[in-house]
Amino acid sequence: MQAATLLQSIRLFPDDRQRPQVSIDLLLDGGDSVDYTVPEYAKEVRDRLAVVNEAARQNLEKTAQTAADWYDRTTKPTEFAVGDKVRLFCPRHFQGRSPKLQSNYAQTGVVQAKLNDSTYLVKTQRGTKVFHTDKLKLIGPYCPST
Repeated sequence: MQAATLLQSIRLFPDDRQRPQVSIDLLLDGGDSVDYTVPEYAKEVRDRLAVVNEAARQNLEKTAQTAADWYDRTTKPTEFAVGDKVRLFCPRHFQGRSPKLQSNYAQTGVVQAKLNDSTYLVKTQRGTKVFHTDKLKLIGPYCPST
């Protein structure tokens, strides 16, 4: 059964970079080579895939939480109130123009709601989007110097 799995892996992942690094047979009990009927084999494959899917889901959740923690560590605590006008970070650079002279905060929006400590719902010209506090800058009142 391991040879069949290897052949299926080669067929599914012809590029070595995409092929899983750890064989599923090493993670799960491959069992002895037993003759199965088609429905029994299909049920066993479905059960084994469910176990692998659950393990992958738990790993992804842990990885996503770790990435979110690292990202939130470098943020500055900034508070916005509902209705505040903000500038949105958009680091798009145009070819042929100096990046020094381009503004990274070209778009503006209005804060609609605070979703959690680090994300806000902002209404822009193109619709409503979720932004992290790192990507927002408060537009203060204009005070000309006299």
